[in-house]
Amino acid sequence: MKIAVSIGDVNGIGLECFAKALSKLSNDRNEISFILFGPYRLIIDYLDGLDINFEEIENGIKLTGYNVEILNKGIDASIEFGQITAEAGKIAADSIADAVEYIKAGNADILLTLPINKKAISLSGFKFPGHTEMLGESFGADPLMILFSGSVRVALTTVHVPIKAIQKLLRPRLIESKYAALERSLRLDFGITKPRIAILGLNPHAGEQGNIGTEEISYINDTIDKLNIRIDTATAEGPFPADGF
Repeated sequence: MKIAVSIGDVNGIGLECFAKALSKLSNDRNEISFILFGPYRLIIDYLDGLDINFEEIENGIKLTGYNVEILNKGIDASIEFGQITAEAGKIAADSIADAVEYIKAGNADILLTLPINKKAISLSGFKFPGHTEMLGESFGADPLMILFSGSVRVALTTVHVPIKAIQKLLRPRLIESKYAALERSLRLDFGITKPRIAILGLNPHAGEQGNIGTEEISYINDTIDKLNIRIDTATAEGPFPADGF
């Protein structure tokens, strides 16, 4: 398995988290290889400052037993930990773009994105509010952000929008689209047969039957009923209070 890795913000902890995470993996070192996109010398300088053993090898490094190929791309810059700079944002943006093209060309199986700084990357001219929207446009798909840990999986209906805009965006069509994408992912990516999906409300206490907002009784309840009729490979339940779920 080949994993393409975008470098994230080089003034932050992304590369450190990546290096330390590799030491926690239990996979056979021969089963997985990594391709890291970014300026070679900057990556070496960063790792030199960590209490982590690595060695330089041809075209990359060996890090905690894993081969990490470095595709030497991006502008030269110095590391300024904790600082927000356009240079760091440019490196992050270029790395994401290069990793995406590498994936689209069929050269890797998975994309791993190290954390960016939204302000820094915007200073570089990056036109998207985050990875999610950029990946959606790059692959011609409606993106769905899923956060998961253990048996908990949470999908977001709206992403990177101001609170005041959510009420207008949260319409039945959007709920249906995100639900269908989540249902498909739970079955195909997570291997869950007939998943049960809890849909959370917009208002505190899911509106308390209209006492604290009417969106739930106006259209979210009906949308859930329609989803259960239209998609029989999952069960939709709710709306549940987001503030107490």
